[in-house]
Amino acid sequence: MTAPPSDLRTLLPADRLAAVAGGCALTIGNFDGVHVGHQAILAEARAWADERGLPVAALTFEPHPVSVFRGQPADTFRLTTNATREALLEASGVDVVLTVPFDKSFAALTAESFVQDLVVDTLHARRAHVGWDFNFGARRSGNTDTLQRLGDALGLEVHVHSAVELDGAPISSTRVRTALRRGDLDLVESLLGRPWFVEGTTEAGAGRGEGIGIPTVNLYPRDIVTPTHGVYATRLTLGGRTWAGISNLGVRPTFDDGDERVSLETMVLEPFEVEARGVPARVELLSVIRDERTFDGPDALKAQIQQDVAAARAEHARRGMTAPDA
Repeated sequence: MTAPPSDLRTLLPADRLAAVAGGCALTIGNFDGVHVGHQAILAEARAWADERGLPVAALTFEPHPVSVFRGQPADTFRLTTNATREALLEASGVDVVLTVPFDKSFAALTAESFVQDLVVDTLHARRAHVGWDFNFGARRSGNTDTLQRLGDALGLEVHVHSAVELDGAPISSTRVRTALRRGDLDLVESLLGRPWFVEGTTEAGAGRGEGIGIPTVNLYPRDIVTPTHGVYATRLTLGGRTWAGISNLGVRPTFDDGDERVSLETMVLEPFEVEARGVPARVELLSVIRDERTFDGPDALKAQIQQDVAAARAEHARRGMTAPDA
């Protein structure tokens, strides 16, 4: 068996360890997607910590354990990159994100060592907030009952959160993935409490949007699962501003340009005079317009784009972003 790390303090940045040295409310999990269920746990941890003047810390792991033990590529299941997950956790009330480098050595920690050596002695948790299905320790040997028992012995309060349900079923990262893969964006938005999005640094595209008078912003999703390739009504955030858009997610089959990367090509449906190359951007997917398909040529594609744009404008008007004939 792989030996666990001898000094757990070396796994985390010194400044983040210093931030919890006086105690914290600690949440623990993979937090993939930071969905509504996660947000409920974070909100309760925040309320408890505020009453005591303590920070809220989130203990999470990178890479995802599924990648380490099953060799599953991130783009087959991850809802968020690590950077996006950390930003979403902070936006949900977390003061300190503690991202442990996850490998088989760390996974060899016993349940007892995980709680005493890491949670209590290294992270100085006063209270642990976990979900109802939480497992931890070597071979996932620990569960919420184990955590409660160890917490009682070590003076650690433990709060186990019940499942948050939607339509009679628990909200989970797995449920979000399933809905996303089948393109059910309404359900995805309900499960996440926000639209699903892609973010990254914009790159140069083929310029086809500019060719028909619509400025285009291009992102290339990496290391995350994506929905069915197709055309979507979207919302672009760039440079602190937000615009209504329409996006093609896929590989552009009409144009045999040798680029096999999946791209998210967003055409902006409002006045847009912003430098959009090499800058951070976020594109939220709001609704499906149609599946991706091959056209006979640029003219047929252009005619379809006009129909797609009309459908996107109608969706943005429904959401109060832009007029149907803007």
